[in-house]
Amino acid sequence: MARDTLPEVELTARVAPELPFWHIMPGDSDVHKTRKYAYGLILDENKWCRWRSAKNATGEKRAPNADDAVRFCAWGAFQRAEHDLQLPKGTGEKAFDSVTLVLDVINDWFGRRAALSLMKHSILRN
Repeated sequence: MARDTLPEVELTARVAPELPFWHIMPGDSDVHKTRKYAYGLILDENKWCRWRSAKNATGEKRAPNADDAVRFCAWGAFQRAEHDLQLPKGTGEKAFDSVTLVLDVINDWFGRRAALSLMKHSILRN
């Protein structure tokens, strides 16, 4: 191969910035989109909570799809993802169950980092 002609893959790698693994890509299934969105949502510690699905800015309990909900537990993040991405009803629950049936317990008792670890594993295995 001549030095002045690089394969397209190499050229793309040089030009395109690396996207985070939770970036939603064309062709992702609805469940996978939901997992990625939920992960990105609670990655910011200021948007995470425990013991409630969602809370507003003053810490009051809210539904995950409420306009003033700003903090979410893992379960609430999946519900908010379904809402924000306008996915069919039940997608959030299906995506949540595909991670582990005890993610809400992990979130509340072991914390955000433990929940994120399980969520990351589920995103990368797909």
